[in-house]
Amino acid sequence: VGIAQVLDEYKATGGDRTIHAVGIDTDPTVMKAIEAGVMDGTIAQNPFGHGYLSLLALKYMAEGYTPVEGGYRIDSGTAFVTKDNLKTFDKDIAAITEQIKGELTSKYLTKAGEAAAEAAPAESEAPAASGDLKLVWYAPAPHPYFEEVQKGVDAFAEEFGIPVEKQIGPDWKQPSQNERLEALMAQGYQYFSVYPADGSGANGLYEELTQNGAKVINFGASTLEPTTASFVVATDVKAAAMQATEELIKAMGGKGNIINVLEVLEDSNTVLRKEGVEEVVAKYPEVKIIQEISGMTSTEEAVDKIGNVLSANIEQVDGLIATGFTTSVGIAQVLDEYKATGGDRTIHAVGIDTDPTVMKAIEAGVMDGTIAQNPFGHGYLSLLALKYMAEGYTPVEGGYRIDSGTAFVTKDNLTTFNDDISAVTEQIKGELTTKYLTK
Repeated sequence: VGIAQVLDEYKATGGDRTIHAVGIDTDPTVMKAIEAGVMDGTIAQNPFGHGYLSLLALKYMAEGYTPVEGGYRIDSGTAFVTKDNLKTFDKDIAAITEQIKGELTSKYLTKAGEAAAEAAPAESEAPAASGDLKLVWYAPAPHPYFEEVQKGVDAFAEEFGIPVEKQIGPDWKQPSQNERLEALMAQGYQYFSVYPADGSGANGLYEELTQNGAKVINFGASTLEPTTASFVVATDVKAAAMQATEELIKAMGGKGNIINVLEVLEDSNTVLRKEGVEEVVAKYPEVKIIQEISGMTSTEEAVDKIGNVLSANIEQVDGLIATGFTTSVGIAQVLDEYKATGGDRTIHAVGIDTDPTVMKAIEAGVMDGTIAQNPFGHGYLSLLALKYMAEGYTPVEGGYRIDSGTAFVTKDNLTTFNDDISAVTEQIKGELTTKYLTK
């Protein structure tokens, strides 16, 4: 619609360059633009069929039909609309609807009893063998943290010879996650390691998955409890944020002004970290949070926002606390530039995660330290627990939270902290079938 309006105005004001344009859907503005030669055409979808056919399929299933394996996607059809078929394209779409209507009970659905002899009752299924185990690792959107978690996923797959379906979604919205995981379940996947897009909204998805026999483990962040997820393998993020804040205040000498640098408040972990920082600051009468900034999904955004807020508060800020990956990298870059350009105010800073930029800043004395998480363990341990459950193990009551461990990194342990994190992973690995799972 936007293209139609802009090109129409361009032509109306004397624009003489030939600009071709194709759109989607059949809004009247678009159709008029095609008729007037302002646009070349548009893709007409079949929203009528989306409604009619989905309900007809449900009616058939209520009558005892079941989906045919591999028939999950019903293409409802499209038509390319030009000047030539402006008045007739609807007939093409209607014909597709009728065709699919006739195919529903032959191509996409079958009577429930027809394949019953081939199906084993779910209740009596034997534990899955490694070759039959269908594992999924799912992250909502691209993020450097997930790149680190994937190292643990890959290590698990290599060690046990079990393939893992790895998917990274397009955004932090729960509907996107629902759509993709429901599709994977329809393909036969039953064991899911998931970072929930929404701590509350994901529970509805998990209920659907588990009601259909699936097992779900949260990695990196928890859904709100009660939840049908079997475990969460994650950092105790609030405790980690509190530890980071304590270390920052210690470096500041127990007094001063802090800027709290958060990532995205849509992430349930960010909310917990914010609470942790504020709880610690409240214990110190001579420490104040003078500003909080958030909404940073990239290092570029972080550098820009942190640089601006630092400039605005340079005469009063004593400490910066970052409880997210991108914000920690942003602080490292901004403070490094501040020092390199002659900035002489002492500004203490503590971050989270171990990006090389942050580690170099600690080594150079630009930052005081960072909280090292265990993303490798988030990937490896969540999948290992799913493997054990596929073999017949069940969760121990009260063992939902598996704390994957942290280490506070300073100049003094820059080269050795990984040993501490690896030791925690090995310890939890040994405890899975005794402390968290039982036959």
